[in-house]
This record gives sequence, structure tokens and C-alpha cells, in this order.
Amino acid sequence: MDAVVGAYYLEWRGVRARIREGDTVIGRGSDCELHIDDPTASRRHAVVRRQGSTMTVRDLGSRNGTFVDADRLHEARTLRGGEQLLIGETHFVVLVLPESEGLSGSELSLGIGPGVAPGLALVERRDASSECEHDVTAPHLGTIEVLEALTKGPHVGEEPQALAVMVQNSVERLLAAMDRRDDVLDDAATERLLAVISTVEGWFPDGSFGKVAGTLRRRLLP
Repeated sequence: MDAVVGAYYLEWRGVRARIREGDTVIGRGSDCELHIDDPTASRRHAVVRRQGSTMTVRDLGSRNGTFVDADRLHEARTLRGGEQLLIGETHFVVLVLPESEGLSGSELSLGIGPGVAPGLALVERRDASSECEHDVTAPHLGTIEVLEALTKGPHVGEEPQALAVMVQNSVERLLAAMDRRDDVLDDAATERLLAVISTVEGWFPDGSFGKVAGTLRRRLLP
């Protein structure tokens, strides 16, 4: 990583959390440096460690795993910027920027923004006009976007079984979260998920994913 780079961020749902030197634990526990309101995340799910010009992420033995660009972590992974980090159903983008490219006119404070532990993370909030509507009104769409990206990613041919399990678990967690919120997917979101399931089913000409696909379809179309 270039030593002149000085600003390290995780971005999600219209918020940029600046990662400072040392460890930033991410999870749903209130004691985490980066607290996320996500029931599918473990209390202490993963840790991002910044040491000078190097930043890594490591899973902390979480129940549902930590994923970087669709790969489940089994050891620490170096982050160079541009990666997509999935913790539970929360989707982060890793940003590494020169200090000169900070957000113009942004609000700079401590402990603002959804899911940020007060006083522990330095946060920049983007203007409301720059936020995607679904980040606020329909967070499940972020999960669907990740799944769509997974089915088109470069590792499909190498690890179809692992990716299929990830898709299955993600769809099941998404539907469980919708049930907890007493909410339902709209027709467009349902069609997108059905398309993802059909794509994954097509990876297995022997029909080994057929039973799982059928179960997921029945849950989507009761």
C-alpha cells in the first residue's frame, strides 16, 4: 500500500467511518468500536486493524462468518481499498484515500451515524442528497446487490459449492430478518432473488442444488 495514503474508511448506508490506528472491532455488541444494528452479526464479529499504511481484517470466530469480495475469511486479509466486506447482512465498502480527497463540506464529528459507538469512531456523513434511497428505506436491497455481485464474480468457477452455501445462508438470513420486522419483499426484490437462485442452480447440472433451490423458492413464493 502506498505510504502517502492517509485516510482509511468503511462506508455503508451513506456513512463513512474513519479507521484510526490500532484495532476497530465490528459487531452488534455495545462495546464494539463499530457497533452495527444487525441481528445476524455476532457480538464481536470481526476486527479491522490499522498499523501505519497497512490495514487488515480478521474474523473473530463469528457465527455467520466474515466475507471479503465473496471469500469467507479463514485468516487475516490485507485490505487495499475497493473491497466489499460482508458482516452478517451489513455490506461495507473499504475506501483508502489520500487525505486531500476528504468529503467536501462533510460533517465531521464523533459518534454520529447509524450504528457507530459514540466517541469511538470518527465519522463523515454524506449529504442526504447523495445517499441511495434504499440505504434508508430498504436495507435488504444491499444484501440482494451483494448476492447478484457474487453470482457474477471471478470465483464462481473455482468455488461454486462455497458460494452456493453462502447464497443459501444469505437468502435464509434475509428472509428471517424480514419476518422479524414483519415485513415482506416487494415483487421486484423477489424476482431478483429468484434470478440469483436460478443462476446458482445452473452451476450444478447434476441437480445437487435443486432441493435447496426449491425450498428457497417456496419461501419466496408461499
